[in-house]
Amino acid sequence: LKLARALYIRTAHGRRGGAALPAMVLDLDCTVVSRPSCEGSEAGEASARAGGPAQWVLANSGRLAWPEGATLRLVGGPVLADPVVAVPPAGPGQRIIVDLHVWGDPDEERGLAYALTTPEERLFGPLLRLQVLPRPPRRLLCRVLASPMDGRTGSLEAAPGELKVLQWCLANVGPDPWPDDAVVRLEQASPGLQVGDAPVQVPQAHPGMSVEFCVSVALPGTPGRFTARWALASESCPELRERLTAELVVPGEGAEARLCNAVDSAEEVHAPGAAPGDNKVAGAAGAAGLPEAPFDRELLVRALEQIRGCDWDRQEACFCTLLRVLRKASSAPADSMFRRPSKFSQKLTDEVLGLPGGSDILLAAGFEEDDKAFQLPPELRVADAVLVELESSAEAAWMSRRRQERDERIRVERGRKKNYLVNAARVDDETKALLQRIHDDQADLAAHQEDKPTKASKAQMSTKWGAKVAGSGGDVTLNSKGGGSLGGGQHGF
Repeated sequence: LKLARALYIRTAHGRRGGAALPAMVLDLDCTVVSRPSCEGSEAGEASARAGGPAQWVLANSGRLAWPEGATLRLVGGPVLADPVVAVPPAGPGQRIIVDLHVWGDPDEERGLAYALTTPEERLFGPLLRLQVLPRPPRRLLCRVLASPMDGRTGSLEAAPGELKVLQWCLANVGPDPWPDDAVVRLEQASPGLQVGDAPVQVPQAHPGMSVEFCVSVALPGTPGRFTARWALASESCPELRERLTAELVVPGEGAEARLCNAVDSAEEVHAPGAAPGDNKVAGAAGAAGLPEAPFDRELLVRALEQIRGCDWDRQEACFCTLLRVLRKASSAPADSMFRRPSKFSQKLTDEVLGLPGGSDILLAAGFEEDDKAFQLPPELRVADAVLVELESSAEAAWMSRRRQERDERIRVERGRKKNYLVNAARVDDETKALLQRIHDDQADLAAHQEDKPTKASKAQMSTKWGAKVAGSGGDVTLNSKGGGSLGGGQHGF
C-alpha cells in the first residue's frame, strides 16, 4: 500500500480534491537534455555508428549535487563502447556533456544500456539506452583538381634530356578519410622515359582536404612522344583508385629550335649588357652532345643543407630559380642569359645569392665565379646528377612543408572538437533566491529534528518492502538495499 501510494505521488498523475499533486524532487536525479543520433536510426532513439562518437547532454534535476566519483556505467548489452565514464559533480540545474567512443564493430544492430552510478554503486536517474549500428561501407572518392595537362590540347613539350617535374593536386570529395597506406604507383612508362618506380606516399586526407605531390621524369635525348601513367591506390581499401596520366613530347629539329628560342619575357637573370634579342640558340643538337661539367658532390650536399635551414618561402624561391637557371643552361648552351648569370641581378641576389649556400650550389654545379657573374664553360653542360640532387631536395622540402600544414590543420580541427564537461547553469536572480531559500529551509528542518528522534512504524509487514527510516536526518528509502529516495522521515507518507 505504501509503495503504491509513493508511486502515485511520484508520477504526479493522481488528484486530491480536484488538484494535481506535484511530483517529488529526488535528492539525486538526472534529465536527458539531448541524446546521440546517427543517420539510419529511428526517430527519438539514441543511436551511434560503430567507430563513431556517442554524446549525451545530461542535467542535474535533483536537489543535491552529484557525488564526487560518480560514473556512467554499462549495465546491459555487449561491451562495444567505453564501459565506464567518469562524471563530474554537477550541481542542481547544471548540465554536463558525456562523450563515449564506440570502438566495437558488430555485424548487426545491438542495444546497450547505461546508468549513472554513485561511488557506493547506487543507480540514479533514467536508464540511457544506445543502439549501436554496424559501420557503413566506406565511400572513398578522389577528384583531380590540378594536373600537368590542364589547359593543354596536346602533349607537354620538353627539351631533349630535360628533367621534368609533374605535379598533381588531389582532393578527397567523399565522406570518409583516405587510409594511411594510400600511395601513388607507376603503372606504365614509354621506353626511354626515365621515371622512378618507388611508390610515393600520399598524406592522409580527411573529407574536404586536398593533397599535392610531384614526380620527376627525365626525357630522352631523341625526339618522340612519351606517356607515363600512375595510379592512386590502397591495399587496405581497393575501392580507392584514380589514374593519373601525363603525355610528353620531345620535338624534332625545327620544333626544338623554336622551343629553345621561346624564353620568357618576364624578369630573368641577364648578363651585363646583354639584351634578350642577343641570345642565340645552338640549334637542334642543343646540349645533348656536350660533356658534363665536373661537380663537387660534398659542396652541393652542404649547400643544400644550409638552404633547408631557411624558412619555406625563401627555400621555394631559391629552388625554383636554381632549377630554371641550371635547366636552361643545359638546354640552351649558347644562351648567355643562363650560362652567365649576373651577380647584379636583383632576382638572383634576393632568391639565391642572399641565402646561405646559394652561391655554393652554382660553384658545385661547375660554374666559375668572377667579379661580375657566374660562368659555365661553353664546352660543358650541367651534370644530370646535379639536377637530380637539386630536384630531390626541392621535392623533400616541399613534402615536409605539406606535412607541417597537414599536421597544423589536424591540430586546429581537433581543438575545435574539444568539449567542456560541465557547463555552468544559467539561472536568473529569482531562481537563485528560490534555491537559497530551499537550502535554508532544509538546514533549519535538519537542525530542528536533531533533538526529535524518529520512530519506526510498528505495523507488521508480510514482506520486506516498505518505507524504512535510515537515519535521524529524516531520509526515507524504499528497500534500503536498492536505494531510491522518497521523502523526509516522519513527515513522509
